[in-house]
Amino acid sequence: SNTVTTYLAAAFMLGVFFALQSGTVDSIIYDTLVEETGSGDGFEQALGRLRVWQSAALVASALTGGALASFTSPRFTYFATIPFVLASIVALRRFHEPQLTAPGDRAPIRDQIAATYRTLLTHRPLRPVIGAMVITSVLSQAVFEFGPIWLLAVAAPAYLFGPQWAALMASSGIAGVIVGRINLQRSGHLRIASALIVGSAVPLVVSDNAIVLIAAQGCLAVVLVTVSIGLTRRLHDNIPSAIRAGVSSGIGTLTWITFLPFAIAFGYLANHFDIRAGGWMIVATSLLASITLIHLTPASSSDKTDQSTIGAYVTAPSA
Repeated sequence: SNTVTTYLAAAFMLGVFFALQSGTVDSIIYDTLVEETGSGDGFEQALGRLRVWQSAALVASALTGGALASFTSPRFTYFATIPFVLASIVALRRFHEPQLTAPGDRAPIRDQIAATYRTLLTHRPLRPVIGAMVITSVLSQAVFEFGPIWLLAVAAPAYLFGPQWAALMASSGIAGVIVGRINLQRSGHLRIASALIVGSAVPLVVSDNAIVLIAAQGCLAVVLVTVSIGLTRRLHDNIPSAIRAGVSSGIGTLTWITFLPFAIAFGYLANHFDIRAGGWMIVATSLLASITLIHLTPASSSDKTDQSTIGAYVTAPSA
């Protein structure tokens, strides 16, 4: 890409990839567990382990990519990713995809899309979980997108931007380790997580110390990723395999739809006032996320939504 037009075209293609990939990985993990063990127990640990490897890969690739770009060129750095793309195709070809829904039982794509959005928008028992997932995801996206602005606002030295980004990239891996040692299906653990979310957001509006800001952002990111894994488990416990990936991806779509006006408002406040004005949006959203999490009922086998009710939306049998 040497022009804005070709860059936008490439960015659009990347966006299509993310749209197709969103919701797929966690759905495959859950379905694989159900197919191999008969239940979704261990989902948090399995997804957490994946997040650890993803975090390590992101940190390593960021460091390697920066070094390649410094010693060669950005164009060479892009081409250097091709072998890894090919390797991923080989890995996917060797992967045994779970078959909870037989190919002959699958409903037409139009019916699956309709069932997905009926589940997202009208199925009452899932609304608290979906709402919590969207709010926490918007908050997490805000931390990753706007985190460096705080360092600019306090005139932090350039060398601190590396540790700041590394802390955010490492948050996924740290959360992957933590989530296997706690139980986010319990109301007590959710209350602790809620308090940590608010407590980590407050320094963004009261501190001018770059180290404190980096630590607060990293802590907030870790808690949000940990909570997102627990919420994802709740979601998959209550939807059939036939629409699992679609519903999970749909929540990602709702998140981006919500994040767009949030980002515009954040930019307006930060531009016309200061970064703390935008920071209060983060605090307010963290309070909303905390309230939503506290009001989630403790998960148990008796609390699960009747999957056959949702499964009746599609012609495929419920998982």
